[in-house]
Amino acid sequence: MEQNQVCVLFWVKFTFNYPDIKEVIKWICEKTDKNWLYDHLLNKFYHLYDTFGSHAVMGMFYCEIDKDLRDALTEYALTVWAPVGMCHTYEEVKGLLGIK
Repeated sequence: MEQNQVCVLFWVKFTFNYPDIKEVIKWICEKTDKNWLYDHLLNKFYHLYDTFGSHAVMGMFYCEIDKDLRDALTEYALTVWAPVGMCHTYEEVKGLLGIK
């Protein structure tokens, strides 16, 4: 259970603190060789943002894209976002959650 809590906490922190969405979408399009989708995904994100607001947009965006793009978005969160200090280490998260 504790690993699940860490995963959820990490994802929630990412969805509330993601960097410029244009950079995120560009990265996931390049990773999946779907550069032609950039404008479509950006428009989709902005539409969802207008509909659901800042607190729900990333979760809704994740649900609205296909598996390859979801995998790339998750990879972005793990490889680009987490190492720049926006996410705690596993041990730090365990401490925050009171897990020994």
